[in-house]
Amino acid sequence: MIDEERERLHDQRSKFGFQIERAKYYLSGFGADAIKIINSKANLPAADIEIITEDLAEHLEWEIDAMILAIKLIDAKLKELDGDDDEYEDG
Repeated sequence: MIDEERERLHDQRSKFGFQIERAKYYLSGFGADAIKIINSKANLPAADIEIITEDLAEHLEWEIDAMILAIKLIDAKLKELDGDDDEYEDG
């Protein structure tokens, strides 16, 4: 039972880690690409596009923060299961 829980937590942690890296990648090139995409789909003033882009980037940053928190919670549970305080530090 504990081994299954540990395996499930490691799997979830890995998935969150992948999603964080993917989100960071998209966030890094978000500005110019988002403006091009939004502008190709709608004829909006530049100020409106800038607001939309900033809102989308902020949302993506919140999602990254939430996934980082989830990883920290998973790490705490893994430490509890393993009795090891060092293996998952700032991973």
